[in-house]
Amino acid sequence: KAITDHGELANLVLELAKAQLAASLVEDARENLAKVRKMTPDVWEVYTTTGILYDRIGRFDDAHDEYRKALELSPGNVAALNNLALSLAQAGNLDEAIAVLEDLAKSENSTVQVRQNLALLYAMNGDLEAAERMANSLQTEHYECVLHSGDMEAVMERLIRHLEDPRMGQCYPNFYAAGLAAKFVKVVMSGAGGDE
Repeated sequence: KAITDHGELANLVLELAKAQLAASLVEDARENLAKVRKMTPDVWEVYTTTGILYDRIGRFDDAHDEYRKALELSPGNVAALNNLALSLAQAGNLDEAIAVLEDLAKSENSTVQVRQNLALLYAMNGDLEAAERMANSLQTEHYECVLHSGDMEAVMERLIRHLEDPRMGQCYPNFYAAGLAAKFVKVVMSGAGGDE
């Protein structure tokens, strides 16, 4: 069946771009997002997805611009505000990121994800009490595993034995998180971001 609806084609290309971005095909995603922007320049999701792409390649100022364009098209949009806050945090602007999520967390549109991200940002900013208060308001159980200088060297041999090919990005903290989780559960599933 041929696609005759212009909006339907744009939605399909947008979904393709999201899949390409998830598969780390950044250039392909960028090309398809440019096509979608020409087809439907007034769709906020095109701008948030482009913002995510820019975050992935470390162009945080460009990402912020994209999220703000999305917010012009859809004021108060939870996804755009949440992504803007996370992008600000990645760029090192934790106070501004926290302010964005604090306002959003107080609104009737707030989601559990927004409040979880706010708790994470509090912790990243060193305000563990605020992070704990937020976590308690979500009625979640949290456990701490504080890592110190020298901990990585102490487990290097076990890391290599268990992981065979340790990637120094997330294998080290995930190794400790898995050890903590093993005290409570038999199986833990994690995603690409490791923040689950």
